[in-house]
Amino acid sequence: MTRLLVRLFIKEGDKTGDPDVRQAYGVLSGGVGIACNLLLFLGKLVLGFVTGAISIVADAVNNLSDAGSSIITLLGFKMAGKPADHGHPYGHGRIEYLSALFISVAIILMGVELLKSSAERILNPAETSVSLVVFVILIASILVKLWMFLFNRKLGRRINSSAMEATALDSISDSLATLVVLIGMAINYFTGYDLDGYMGVIVAAFILITGIKSAKDSVQPLIGAPPDEGFVEKIHRIVMSHPEIKGMHELLIHDYGPAHADVSLHVEMSSQLDMVTAHEIITSIEDELKSQCHCDVTIHIDPVVEEKTKDQ
Repeated sequence: MTRLLVRLFIKEGDKTGDPDVRQAYGVLSGGVGIACNLLLFLGKLVLGFVTGAISIVADAVNNLSDAGSSIITLLGFKMAGKPADHGHPYGHGRIEYLSALFISVAIILMGVELLKSSAERILNPAETSVSLVVFVILIASILVKLWMFLFNRKLGRRINSSAMEATALDSISDSLATLVVLIGMAINYFTGYDLDGYMGVIVAAFILITGIKSAKDSVQPLIGAPPDEGFVEKIHRIVMSHPEIKGMHELLIHDYGPAHADVSLHVEMSSQLDMVTAHEIITSIEDELKSQCHCDVTIHIDPVVEEKTKDQ
């Protein structure tokens, strides 16, 4: 299903380093999230009011917040894909991190509100009615959310998007939360024990844990997290694959958003190379890094004076 959607809505989907392609992935993720979450919200809201179950209503409101988060994700990708300008010479890529952080904060706030509502239901219990229709809708909701988790995780890993990873985590949290509600409804149906308020507390706990973890992951690149080791190793491997390079040092990587890295480094080359040859080698390495690592690169040359042998 994911491959089909990518083929239908994204041209040249393999070129994930292309800003336009990356933006198209974000639009696809946001559009699917809005459609699925609005349908789940409407279904659960009606079901919650019919049964009088606070846990189902809480789950419905959670889906509504997810739809809002999907809108933020979509807008974030749209804005992050804008080209660099005078006021933002390194582009707008970090907006994607900010959108992921905003989603995380919204998740946390929703978790707090649901926790309060569930605590009130425990203190002031109300009768809930359960039927087979409840089980069908809740099971369908779990399956939809599991698919959304796999969908967003796959897209997020393909384009290295923290916003999509946050959305994927939220989806798996939602499926677990709905499963808890389903278990509570089943206990009520078969035994008559109403655990609606307690199930709501567990749902709220799932939501809070997911929001806090997602917020932590979103903040890290904004405050200067170290670069990915695999990315550093790839740069080192490409540079040192050229026999004219004697060594490299002072590698600096500035993260201006996913697929918006600015890299500078020093390479050691023989002082006996003429300037034109050295320039051609460095240009070739820079082009290779830009193509394979999807980053802007500046390479400085440090000439190395090689000692002549006795035969020379």
